[in-house]
Amino acid sequence: MALGRAGRLAGIRMVGDLVLVRRAEDTEKTSAAGVIILPGEAETLHEGTVVAIGQGAYSVRGVFIATMLRVGDRVLFSKHVNLAVKVFGEDYACMHEGQIYAVVEG
Repeated sequence: MALGRAGRLAGIRMVGDLVLVRRAEDTEKTSAAGVIILPGEAETLHEGTVVAIGQGAYSVRGVFIATMLRVGDRVLFSKHVNLAVKVFGEDYACMHEGQIYAVVEG
């Protein structure tokens, strides 16, 4: 299924602070922003694009914390903390916003 307006995955609405990420085909050792991925981490870090994200989650004190990411953000995340899911026949990674290490800018 193609991405709809603003790069959102049509027909999917994430809940809480969950993020749906389309993995990049080729993850380089150095990101476009110049972030150097150490050799030991090259096997565990992936780059991808956020295609759907929830609105946020409540803290243990009951305070609502809005998500900081936006659809279209390029992010770095670990392959060990995400859940591989198939949506409309395509593979994605699903994780909590706090499991994303960085937003790649530039």
